Order: sequence, then C-alpha cells, then structure tokens
Amino acid sequence: MQIKEVKPINFLFFRAETKVSELANLLPVAKGLFKEAVQYDLLHQQE
Repeated sequence: MQIKEVKPINFLFFRAETKVSELANLLPVAKGLFKEAVQYDLLHQQE
C-alpha cells in the first residue's frame, strides 16, 4: 500500500447566478475576494 501526503490548500470561492447585463454588479465582490486573497497570502504558489 502506498500513502501520499497532500499539503493543505487554501482557496476562496464565490458562486452566483446572474445575467450578462448584471455582471458589472459582481465586480466589487471579485475585488473583495482578491483583496482577501492578498491579505491571507493565498496568491503565491506553494511547492
């Protein structure tokens, strides 16, 4: 039997159902998620 160790991952996820005409309303949400990702240092790629 082979056992592999997997390092923990962090991610932010947001899902919304919307119309194309309303996509601009979600830009503040995307901006907030990006800001939080930077705050928690989630943007760097771990080895």
